Amino acid sequence: MFKNAKPRTSRGSSESCRKRGESTSQNLAELRRGLPNSLVFRPIFKSIRSLTSAQDAQLGLSSNSRPRPGQDCAGPSPHYRPCSCIFMPIIVCMIRRCTLPGMSPSVANLAKKTSATSEDEAFALRPEKNCDSVENWLPLRPADGQRLLSALRVPWWVAGGWAIDLFAGCQSRPHKDLDIGILRRDSLLVIAALPSWEFHEAKGGNLMRLRDGCMPRVDVNSLWCKPAGATQWVLELMLDNADGDRWIFRRDGQIQCPLATAIRRDDDGIPFLAPEIQLLYKAHAPRTQDQADFDLIAPRLGPAAQAWLRGALAKTDPANGWLSILETANWRNSNACSQ
Repeated sequence: MFKNAKPRTSRGSSESCRKRGESTSQNLAELRRGLPNSLVFRPIFKSIRSLTSAQDAQLGLSSNSRPRPGQDCAGPSPHYRPCSCIFMPIIVCMIRRCTLPGMSPSVANLAKKTSATSEDEAFALRPEKNCDSVENWLPLRPADGQRLLSALRVPWWVAGGWAIDLFAGCQSRPHKDLDIGILRRDSLLVIAALPSWEFHEAKGGNLMRLRDGCMPRVDVNSLWCKPAGATQWVLELMLDNADGDRWIFRRDGQIQCPLATAIRRDDDGIPFLAPEIQLLYKAHAPRTQDQADFDLIAPRLGPAAQAWLRGALAKTDPANGWLSILETANWRNSNACSQ
């Protein structure tokens, strides 16, 4: 079973393993001292000792060859993984769900601390999912997003292709999903408004589950969301920046506009991202559908919106093909779409 295993010799993995061994072993030992007379947990710790001994015997290790806290895991026994690291999440899960008579506050706090440590380790070791293998979206419409987020008291708006269509006043093409824009600073409030949902950070083609109570990482701009246990993704949250009441382009902080200008509403009161801002996002490496959105919307932009988009493209991507079109086209502004 272990003949073909490769030793872990990198400094990073050794250091990580050493720290995990220290934290789990120290917390486990301290927790044992805090619950010496518990008839519930005494068999658990006894079982761990037995499992550890059994693992040592299977690997042909003596008690002296087993790494201790602070010892490099890439040392004499590179294939060893402490049983406490494996079974600690199970133990702390039981502790969190048990209320024992006479348990002191310090022991209860330690149990929470141990639980948090083990959950952090489990999260760090959890493999990321590839976005391409899980793209299964429930095709919602903007009105569905409005129903889901009606209780929010922070700004939100429809983004992506649906934002273009809300401005145009009709659906111009099929949409596989519903993008919802929010301010990064409001992430926790939005997450709290969708209890029992799962939120996954999407970055670089991979997904990683966002832990409860945690803000998205600063380099993550998209959250994939669905009710817990659902087989289809429901919303994609796009994270935008702001300073006070000013929207800030996340790719260039010098490009800004008032939030009141960045967020518009259709006749049904559904908020959507201003089309000139949505086109600015789409201008970078435009896909076929992005080009179709530009061709549909650019002639309908008002003079102020066209001027803003030209200025933003001139700063961020002066060689962009859309910029030359905006500078040379002689469009008659259409009044078919309310601005």
